[in-house]
Amino acid sequence: MTIDTLEIARELEAAGLDRKLAEAHAGVLLRAVTGAAASKADLENAVLRLEAKIDGDISRLEAKVDGDISRLEAKIDGDMSRLEAKIDGDMSRLEAKSDRDMSRLEARIDGRLAALEMRLFKYMIGQAAGIVGVLATLMFAAFRLLR
Repeated sequence: MTIDTLEIARELEAAGLDRKLAEAHAGVLLRAVTGAAASKADLENAVLRLEAKIDGDISRLEAKVDGDISRLEAKIDGDMSRLEAKIDGDMSRLEAKSDRDMSRLEARIDGRLAALEMRLFKYMIGQAAGIVGVLATLMFAAFRLLR
């Protein structure tokens, strides 16, 4: 952007300002405008600074996210270990209860089996006694016939 201070001073002088005052106003205007306006180099430098700041922010955020992920992974690992230990303990208690239940069931079965064996033995004794009685009767009858 170009500012023609001579043209500005002439316009101010034509408007009734003293020549020195018109030139002073034109100089102040030039300094105000050029001091506030950014050059292409200024803008390029600002862009570079912003890019560097953004890169730094991204690096800090990535490091934070990595740290958060590591902490979460460690927490999950700890939680998994506690759950595995609890499950192992629960399984051991269930196995012990199952073993006790099986032992009680085996004892009941053994008791019933012994009672059935005793009944069978008594029945067989009764049958044997009946057979012996029949044999004795037959033998007695045969003895009588043979005499």
